[in-house]
Amino acid sequence: MSSCRLMKTALRRSLTRSGATENEVNMVYESIKTSVYDGISTKELYEMAFNALRGKKNSYAARYSLKKAIRELGPEGFYFEKWIARLFQEDGYEAITGQTVQGHAVSHEIDVVAVKGNEMLAVECKFRNDADAKISVTTPMYFKSRKEDITGISYNFFNQKP
Repeated sequence: MSSCRLMKTALRRSLTRSGATENEVNMVYESIKTSVYDGISTKELYEMAFNALRGKKNSYAARYSLKKAIRELGPEGFYFEKWIARLFQEDGYEAITGQTVQGHAVSHEIDVVAVKGNEMLAVECKFRNDADAKISVTTPMYFKSRKEDITGISYNFFNQKP
């Protein structure tokens, strides 16, 4: 299968994930397919698809570009953590980033602490601005041991001890 054909298949799949209907995906695909060529850069293909999709419905284009927009928060994870905290705030939580707490054994930095009622969440954010980057299985295992180290200790966040 040629790289152009693979790219067209990936393009249709990504357009579908944006929320567009099959008919809308077909219309967008038909409107740009004559401009797609072997060796086209992913960036150029994305721009064509984004512009065509935006012409159909802005909410699809927004979802289509969300992953790209999140990657542009980098190269470091600081702004991604701020964005995650803001999402919790939009859901009624009080949220703060970059908190250091003392566990039973060692101190830990928590990327986002979110509190709503008696519920307190400790959030570990992993930001990768490389679309192909993977998170190792050791990361959730490490976070699990951190959670166990801080469980059972009362912490004061937002003038309360949830």
